[in-house]
Amino acid sequence: MNLLRTAMLMSATSALSLMAVGQASASTLTVSSVGVVYPSPSPVTASIHLVSPSISYSSVYVSPQYLNGTLDNKAVQLFGYCVDILHESGPGTFNVVSLLDYLGGNTAKYNQFAALIAAAGGPANKDADAATQAAVWDLMYDNGPYDVASGNFWINNVQNDPSLISSANSLLAQAVTNAGAAGSDLQLFVAENSSRQDMLFWTTSAVPEPASWAMMLVGFGIMGAAMRSRRKQEMKFSLA
Repeated sequence: MNLLRTAMLMSATSALSLMAVGQASASTLTVSSVGVVYPSPSPVTASIHLVSPSISYSSVYVSPQYLNGTLDNKAVQLFGYCVDILHESGPGTFNVVSLLDYLGGNTAKYNQFAALIAAAGGPANKDADAATQAAVWDLMYDNGPYDVASGNFWINNVQNDPSLISSANSLLAQAVTNAGAAGSDLQLFVAENSSRQDMLFWTTSAVPEPASWAMMLVGFGIMGAAMRSRRKQEMKFSLA
């Protein structure tokens, strides 16, 4: 079982609820600290580029992140992927919106994201999650045919993962093939902030009744010690 890679992490004593998509009230995520999931040893880094707007960054961690803080006043640790390379990662107050709304109602692209996360959403391991992060960026900033090595978004100068580009491209091809046929039980959200990186996270429950938005937690009990240690890792890289 790949857990469908449930991406909501929080302490065993915490409870979490999230307002249903379309309701008037929005959820607020207050992030006190962020950390790279795989900061050492030998982290995966790369140079990343946008053609429009014209932006280039060097030595960026290609890794998901942990966001530590509170969601609607409930203590949480979220595992998520960056969908915004135009800002630095960091603490702040984020609005939580559905990924579909974040994409401006683009159902085709939403289905590709859902298929990608259903197949390869972490946490898994450093290289696998780096490939997923690269694929997330390409889905966000490019249109098909997708290629992490070219297009409006592209990566080069990869360090510590020579198969990153080919692995990400394989995930993208799979996501396109399975769009609409995989990931239908995923609920995908974006924590957005105008001055910080926007982050994608998700849960694997089918759409519940409005009164029962309890997020599923699957298989992360054994990660408790590692999570507590990683909480202390503060995001150090700057996208500049």
